Amino acid sequence: MTPTPAPVPPAVTYTIAVGGSMNPAIHGLLWYKTIGAIDEAEYQASLKFPFNTTTQLMSQIRLVSPRLAIQCQPQEWTIQGYGDESWPRMVKIAALVFEKLNETPVAAYAMVSEKHIDTSIPDVKIVLADRIYGMNLALPRGTNVSSSIELTIAVEDYQVKTAMQPSVAGLNKLFVYYQHQYIPPQEPGKYFDVGKLITARVDAFCDAQMTHCREVVSALSGETDK
Repeated sequence: MTPTPAPVPPAVTYTIAVGGSMNPAIHGLLWYKTIGAIDEAEYQASLKFPFNTTTQLMSQIRLVSPRLAIQCQPQEWTIQGYGDESWPRMVKIAALVFEKLNETPVAAYAMVSEKHIDTSIPDVKIVLADRIYGMNLALPRGTNVSSSIELTIAVEDYQVKTAMQPSVAGLNKLFVYYQHQYIPPQEPGKYFDVGKLITARVDAFCDAQMTHCREVVSALSGETDK
């Protein structure tokens, strides 16, 4: 039997996540068409997608064109897009969903970037391991199989989580994870618009994640130039 090759992950994945008390049963494909999040052509195309499903425990929707993935579970709603051009549509759909579901209790929201980035390093795994050993944390040494670096910090009124590790997409690729997590205003009896909160933050997030990815790759590659 010929082995099935492992799926190649998308080079770029962006996510908007909203945490709170969700009702997945509402989030059917027809509901998204009814509220104007997708049009008739997108609805008909997505009906043919085999993995679209809606239950009380989980709803998942795949839009074919543009390529977007929406998922709702009892504690979280997410929308994912692929490529920088996906942001305007992602933000528009997120804003519309929580405008229609404006009584949903929301505890936090986040924006995430996940990238498999080409570098000039022949084997990222080796260089990243050398950098980790260089921190002198008395880590065990041997033939490196896997390594990663993760950090979460507080910046102004939100948290930034970053992580990097060798990419599964190629020896010379670095996987970089970057997230901003925000806590919405928690004022009893007052309403806040999740869509407006996301819209106000998205440009700063996009700039920050692009800068982070560029600087991380530059710093890691610089080690091999010495």
